[in-house]
Amino acid sequence: MRPGDLDSDHGLLPTVTAGRILRSATTRLDCPDFALCLAASQDMSMLGPPAVAVGNCDTVGDGLDCASRFLFVHNRGLRLSRGPDPERYAGVGAVGYRLVHPDVPFEPQSMDAGLGLLYRKLITMSGGYELLGVYLPHLPLTDESVYTAFFGAPVRFNTDQALLRVPAKLFARPMSAPVNPELRHMAVEYLESHCVDPREGVAASVRSSVGRALGTVPVRIVTMPRIDLTWLRAIVSGAAPLDEEPGRALSPRLSVPVVQGYCMTELGPVSRIVPVADGGTSVAGRRVSVGASGRPLPNTVNRLVAPETGAEIAVPEDGRKGHQVASAEPEALLLAHPDVSDAAVIGVPTPRVRRSRRPSSSPAIPGSTVGKILRKELRAIQGP
Repeated sequence: MRPGDLDSDHGLLPTVTAGRILRSATTRLDCPDFALCLAASQDMSMLGPPAVAVGNCDTVGDGLDCASRFLFVHNRGLRLSRGPDPERYAGVGAVGYRLVHPDVPFEPQSMDAGLGLLYRKLITMSGGYELLGVYLPHLPLTDESVYTAFFGAPVRFNTDQALLRVPAKLFARPMSAPVNPELRHMAVEYLESHCVDPREGVAASVRSSVGRALGTVPVRIVTMPRIDLTWLRAIVSGAAPLDEEPGRALSPRLSVPVVQGYCMTELGPVSRIVPVADGGTSVAGRRVSVGASGRPLPNTVNRLVAPETGAEIAVPEDGRKGHQVASAEPEALLLAHPDVSDAAVIGVPTPRVRRSRRPSSSPAIPGSTVGKILRKELRAIQGP
């Protein structure tokens, strides 16, 4: 055991070492139910980072699934699972607690502490429930009445598995405390990008590293080796701009062009089919001039109208007037500079002369809770 692990939020003790510590403390304190006493004094926060994600799930079942998914952050040798009642009673389910490494010696004190803590976590998550029974895979370490008093339910010993028998409806019960879905998403995203499940090995490590470098959405597609995507012809990104680097990483992996779709709003690129140029010929098999709006989907019509009056404007035959520059393009150029941490570009009315407005700085770029630039507020800050 390294002394520095005691002061580290990320230090993990080997499962065998943790078991030896429990066994040693039990002997030195002459307290055979030490593990149960330890479980009674702990709460969900001892899980570390996963506690934030688990505590903000919508239901108890969702919380258990989340805990099972990220339990390796707390202990790489343990797994939780939901399953049927081993006694096959209707309306009864089970929460299993097991070691995943057969070569790790089984430690009864560790099992008492783990199952005792799981029992108390379910109370915290649900606000209270009726425990129907407990299975422990070892003989009692103290008087059986001590176990019954702790769990408040019948306890069976020397079974072939460790589990809690609970009402099946418990899994659908909402969390007892108010939850914050946004905080849960942030915690899960952090765990996905910074913590690698040892069950996934090298592939997960690569996915985590690439994800931190390129972003989460494109990487999840790049690293999917078993999905048939031969039907894919092109990927057009709408809404938030797609950075050039993730696009370059994704395109050769899928052998299709990956481009950013531009329009007046986020709806534009997804409400019509935007042909993607490939060597001068579109994917749809026809050439398209710069500024073309694309082929309308069924039951839709493309029209150019004046925003003030709603009157339709005649479009020149070449499909364009002037030269439009999407804000994402200059923003990407600005962000490529090492001294620029964030950038936003807005259009301003100017006389019809060949000059451009010089860039200006702002104390902070206004944005929504999901990171979208609030350009209307930015215009108000910059002024005319």
